[in-house]
Amino acid sequence: TSRRTFLSTATSITNKDFKKVFENCEPDSNVLILDVREDEDLNNTFLPEYNLSGTKMNIKRIPILDLVEMEIDPIKDYRDSHTIFCVCRAGNKSVTATRILELHGYNTINVHGGMADLGKVMDLVKDGKHVFPIAESFDSVYFANRTLCSF
Repeated sequence: TSRRTFLSTATSITNKDFKKVFENCEPDSNVLILDVREDEDLNNTFLPEYNLSGTKMNIKRIPILDLVEMEIDPIKDYRDSHTIFCVCRAGNKSVTATRILELHGYNTINVHGGMADLGKVMDLVKDGKHVFPIAESFDSVYFANRTLCSF
């Protein structure tokens, strides 16, 4: 077997496959979603707190610059027990996060394309409302806004 180096390609998942993981999570799933976006990248858009089956998702946020400085206390207990899906705005910073965490023994997967691509296939929360993708053209996605439902 070969060892992965920092310059090697990070393990990645497509937006459609991540949606399946997200929607199939159960309360006892060993899945952590790590949002590594900096404040300026948030655009007030987030993954839903609950999946469609009502499971509260395990989502943490550590901005990439904090992660580079190894400020990882919020996730240290997940190192040996969870798969960590790293997500950012467009998929670049999450590749870096995936590589850094892999080097420190974490089981990580990059969410390819980040929140920008996830918004094409799954519900996101923007300004406290669910944003549902309803149609896709060549270069843009049209959304219908609906009020955020609480569980």
